[in-house]
This record gives sequence, structure tokens and C-alpha cells, in this order.
Amino acid sequence: MMALALTIGAKGQTETIDTSKFVVTYDYALQTRMGHDDREIVDSCRVALMVGTSHTMQMEYYQYVWQCLGDHSVQYEMVSNSIHLYPTIYGNYPDGMMTAREFLAPRVYVIEEPMNAQQWTLTDDTLTVMGYACKTATCQYAGRGRTVCYTEDIPSTAGPWKLHGLPGLIVRATDNQGIHTFCLRSLEQKAVAMPSFDDPKDMREKRDKFIKERNKLRCNSRYAKDPTYYLSGKRGMAGVSYNDGGSFLFWDEEDSTDMNNFYDPVRNIPIPKAENVRYFQPLELE
Repeated sequence: MMALALTIGAKGQTETIDTSKFVVTYDYALQTRMGHDDREIVDSCRVALMVGTSHTMQMEYYQYVWQCLGDHSVQYEMVSNSIHLYPTIYGNYPDGMMTAREFLAPRVYVIEEPMNAQQWTLTDDTLTVMGYACKTATCQYAGRGRTVCYTEDIPSTAGPWKLHGLPGLIVRATDNQGIHTFCLRSLEQKAVAMPSFDDPKDMREKRDKFIKERNKLRCNSRYAKDPTYYLSGKRGMAGVSYNDGGSFLFWDEEDSTDMNNFYDPVRNIPIPKAENVRYFQPLELE
């Protein structure tokens, strides 16, 4: 049986680390280009952020629906949105640390960094976002300047991606080049169990080393034409194109299934090689 790339960690689910008090969703917009024709596009997906008593957890929205809500009817959406390769991020887990689980073929990496990595500068600017009165703040983090809007109407220090640590929920965030933008979509009072994952196949890596290696591989111009270019063996990966985008399915390295017999389990048709791969635009430059 073949396993979806970004759900393989579910096999290592071990415990519930917290239960959300509310769940925030963000629209994530990314300015990039298509690999097969260099056409400029704005890619987008949704991100779900669960805010608990002591911890936070976030992931791509349909991964959240599948893994945390247990709704397996979203398989098509989950697969098609895997193009974004959005990591699973835990706040204050373990205590005082931020942990990301990120897929870089052919394995999942676990990267930790201190929660206090962002040093914010508060500004006098105010505006309204989604009906919330907001203040703004800036920081330099991971090689990019960041500007965010936060609202003290929602007493939480959380925010999208790895951004956090302000006296109110971050409801909008962008980098200074406008490549990556997160904007609040919804907030729901909802109790959802937040699972930790501990798969023995995961590889723990230092943050700086992982970012350097990931960006070197994915920012290479060959990646947008063939995301498997750097793998010594292509076995274990197949491409799939959905509408105007591309996403990828992987199966366990120990699986002996012939790649030529791979099929789309949702539509029950053979899957072609993906052509519409995006140029990688890293959220982290360093």
C-alpha cells in the first residue's frame, strides 16, 4: 500500500500533547512561477493553527482535517495541496522550543529552535483586519524582514508559520518582498486533540544545516523541472498533476510496488508525471 508523502508521519502518532481552545485558519499566498513555462502565479493554500493551553500546532488545512479531525473524505484535497510542502510546526514543544517536522525527499526531518528566536519592534501603526483592531510589528527573522498585524482582542501570542511572541494573535503577516503572505480566514472555539508524531524513520537535524541543504536542493533551477533530480534512485516517487498545479505521492522505501503500476486512488486512473512544479520560494533564507 502506498503512503502519501505528508501523512506518513501519522503512522508514528504516539500521544496527545494538548487540546486546542480555539482553531485559527489562515490563507497563505505565495508568489512564484511555474516550472514548465516560467509563468508567474500566486499560489495559495490554507493553514490551520490549533492554540492550546500550553502548546500550539499547525499544518496545511487538509492535513489537519485528515490527521486531527479524522475526516478521510478530503484525500483529494490533501494530495493536491501537498505541492506546498507546508511543515507541521509545534509551539513550546518541547517546553521552550519550537519544533518543525518537514518533508524533504526521501524522508521527514525534525528541526528544533528556541521559542525566543524573534525580536519584535512594535510600531505606532494601526489598522483593521477582518474586523479586528490591530497594531503592527516588525522583525528580522530567518533572513527576511517581516511585518505583521496583531490584535490584542485575541489574547494569544501565537501566529502563522513560526511567527509568534506578540501581545495578541497575529492576524496578518508578510515578508518585506511580499512573496509570502498569511491572512486570517477564520477563528473557531473548538477542542481538538493535538497529536505528537514520533516516527523512528524521522531524521533530527540542526536548523542551520537543514535550511542550507533544503534551499540548496530546492532552489536549484533543476528542481522546478524535476523535483527528484537530486535523488540517487527515483524509485519510490511518482508525480501527479491536478488542474493547474502539481503535487507528489511517495511510498515507503521498503514497498516493492512497481512505479509503473501506480494509480490515483481518488479517481482510479493512472497518474502522469507532474509537469507543473513550482519554483521553490523559501520562507527561510537562513
